[in-house]
Amino acid sequence: GAQKRGSGGDALTDANSQLWYGTISVGTPANTYTVDFDTGSSDLFLPGPNCGSTCSGHAVYNPSSSSTSKDLGKTFSLLYGDDSTVTGEQYTDTLSISGLT
Repeated sequence: GAQKRGSGGDALTDANSQLWYGTISVGTPANTYTVDFDTGSSDLFLPGPNCGSTCSGHAVYNPSSSSTSKDLGKTFSLLYGDDSTVTGEQYTDTLSISGLT
């Protein structure tokens, strides 16, 4: 049968009409991250343990600390319209937004 969709109620923050950000939880045990909900992309990435000083002050995702993390054995590289790039390793893990997993 059809599965009913859940609903959540966490507020998003509008940053000068430039982006919307909010909180997600990732992993087991769950860690909390503040992320930009990029409506122009289906990609979600978090700073990882090899991020270095660029990620100073940000929560870092460490897949080895999550019992539900799975290494996909692949890398990714994204180029954005402003010529900025991001690269990294691909993992799957448990993700929760507004209490919905």
